[in-house]
Parts: sequence; structure tokens; C-alpha cells
Amino acid sequence: MRRSLTTMCAIALVAGACTSSGDDEAQTAASTTAQARASTTTATAPAATSDPSTTMAPLTASFRGVTADSIRVGVSYVDLEAVYDIVGLDHGDYQLSFQVVIDRINDQGGINGRRVEAVYESIDPIGTDPATEACIRLTEDEEVFAVMGQFLDETPLCYVETHDTALVGGDITSELFGRATAPWFTSNASPDRLNADILQAFIEAGELDGATVGVVANAIDEGLVESVVLPTLSAGGVEVVEVAYIEDTGGDESASDAQVAVITERFDSRGVDTAVVIDAASVAFLGGLEDLTYRPRIVATNLGNIRVYIRDDAGRDLSVLAGAVAGSQAEQLIWWDDPAIQDCIDLIEAADPELEILDPATRTDDQPENLVSIFTACHTVALFEAIATAAGPDLTNETFVAAGESLDTFDLPGIGEVRFGPDKHDGAESIYLYRWDDAAQDLISDGVPL
Repeated sequence: MRRSLTTMCAIALVAGACTSSGDDEAQTAASTTAQARASTTTATAPAATSDPSTTMAPLTASFRGVTADSIRVGVSYVDLEAVYDIVGLDHGDYQLSFQVVIDRINDQGGINGRRVEAVYESIDPIGTDPATEACIRLTEDEEVFAVMGQFLDETPLCYVETHDTALVGGDITSELFGRATAPWFTSNASPDRLNADILQAFIEAGELDGATVGVVANAIDEGLVESVVLPTLSAGGVEVVEVAYIEDTGGDESASDAQVAVITERFDSRGVDTAVVIDAASVAFLGGLEDLTYRPRIVATNLGNIRVYIRDDAGRDLSVLAGAVAGSQAEQLIWWDDPAIQDCIDLIEAADPELEILDPATRTDDQPENLVSIFTACHTVALFEAIATAAGPDLTNETFVAAGESLDTFDLPGIGEVRFGPDKHDGAESIYLYRWDDAAQDLISDGVPL
């Protein structure tokens, strides 16, 4: 019997193994009305830390969690050890990774002369209570200025709506962002923009030329399909002859397979030879194809979801992926080659000489993917540092959001070029295409961003 992969991929998504969560986008005018404005500061790249002698004003206790000599921040990350028996993922020591990167900032004089003090919360991803409880501890008990790291589902609202606490990380969607009253920035591409950019990359690469296209998505992503996917394909000259949605079956794979059988009958009858699979629908759709003779070419917007399918310990019929192509932001092989990530790796290994960070090109399946925790800490802390530095000595929610919106375009470790502005609080710009390789039995990229 195949084990259920829905929970597994949901956890992989927030922990860095998948590309997006599959909702909406953070392109919104709501930032004008939902967040207070202050005069902007100029920062075209992550600013270097500074000592108190170079600041324009004396340091004071300017906001909750900010004193004359410190900035108290929370760090939230998924407790993979608690669910290892379910997901089999080990991304290394998140707390060590974040602390070592933060220590470097403090060793160099802090942010505008203030040291960064971190409070950590590991989140059991089963259920919503642990994430909410962590939010309450960080905001009400610890009274942090901001929280960075990983967040589940609608947990960001506990910070940016309920507790007026700045957030760095997570997946920004237009629905959630529109409710935010506190600053919220992320290195990740928003799900809407990511799906649109990947589809545009498919179009420009000719992956859909001459194809008879059907679109399949999870029912929860119907809004994404209607507002982003279909308009993007239409604008690119791609005619979609069928659209189908897979309803949530609560982990009942037989019921999911039955839905896919009905969908593929429709696709087959309309001559669909290419299935554009949106976001997290790949696991269910590919699993349903295994017992059928119908074999459309798979063009998918979520590489991580397919990777979960490929690496299922129960075994899969990977013939369903012949000729497949998927889009994604940069993944581990690309992170590894970034000198800024190598710099973070050197820091971690110096802090723990017995620790070896494993190269994803040579790592075996029974070894931890400990690069993921370093990648997450390195780019997340770098983004927080850039915004907080640009905010200047009078660090408040208002100066933080104004500073983030003034950053424009620069590079983040392992991610590459990002751009921020008043209409854009999400990051990653580069898209990579991954094509099925029979010899590797995997989807492989040429490493060239589009």
C-alpha cells in the first residue's frame, strides 16, 4: 500500500524541499492601506552593519523588542525530528544555523550598533495548535520585535494581524497580506507570481508549442487557476481545452485515484497530450496515472511536489514522468555553488568542527540534507539584516516597512536576484527548468536561470 504523501509534501514545502504552497500572490495595493508609511531610506543592496558612532541619531528603546543596545527577534522553524517517522526528512540543525549567522552580525558590530538577540521556537507541524502557541510565546511572553524563519498555513496572521509583529519569511499571498497590519517580507517568490513566472518560462522555452493542453490542480487552487494560470497561458497563445480539479480526500488515495481516472477520461476524449499540473497537485495526479494506460506529458509548476513523489519509500512507477518538465526557483545543487552559501557553510563548520555539511551532488539518501537549514538561515537573516539596517537607528514597524520597500534590487545568498518595493514584498526572481532524465531517474536542470 502506498503511504499518504499529502502531509509529507506539506511539511517539505515549509521546510525547503518544495517550491511553493499554492495559494495567491503578494502583488497588492493593500500595502498602501494596510501598513503605515514613513519616509523611505535608500538601500540598493544589503547594507553593511554599522557601529554607533556612524548612526545619525542616538539609539533608544524605539519599539517593542528594541532597546538602545539590542534587537530581540524570534526564530520559528519546523521540528522535523518530531515527524521523522512520517516524512523521513532531516535538514540539519536550524537553531545552530540561525545562531551562527546572527553571531557573525553581532561580531561585526550588530545592526546600527544594536546586537541581535534570538529566541527560538521549533514547531511540530501536526495540527495548528503548536504554531499558534509558538506565536503567542514569541509575541506576548518574549515581546520580540520581529520573527523570521518558517511558518505554516495561515500562522503568519497571528503575527502580522493579531500581534502587530513584523515577519520575515513564509509564503505571502494576497489574501493574507491584505490582512496584515505589521510589516511582512519574504525571500520566497509569492505563489501567484511563481506559478505565472514558471508558466511564462514554459511558453518562452517552447515547451507547450503544438500541444493540446489540459490543466489540473487541487480544488483549493481554483482561484489561482482562474486568476493566474489561465490568463497567463492565454496571453502566451496556449489554448486550454480542459480544466480539472482534484478534491481533498483527507489522505484516501483510492478516492483520489478515482478522481484522476475520471479526469483523464475527459482529457483523453479531448485529445489532451500535455497535462499542465499546477502547484501541489502532482503527487495525486501522478499517483492516479500509475494504473492507467493514458500517459500525457507532464508539465508541472512545482518541482518539489514531484520530488516527493519520486522519492516515496513505497516505490513509484516513474514511467509516468517520461518527457516531463518542471519549473522551480533555485534548489540545492544551485545553492551549493553560491559563494555566499559556502561562506555560511564555513561559519557553521567552524562553530561545530565535528559537523560536515553534505554536498547535495554526492549526498546519499540515508544522509541528512543539512544544507537546507543553512540555506534557510543564511538568506533569511541576510534579508532581515538588510531591512533593519536600512531602517536606521529609529527602528519601528513603520521604519522597517519603509526600509524594506526601498531596497529595490540586490542578491540574497542561494537565491540570487531579488527585488522589493511598495508593490512587492516577496523575493526570488530567477526560474529554472528541470527536465526528466531517464538515466538519473530524476528531473535535472542545466543550472541556467531564465
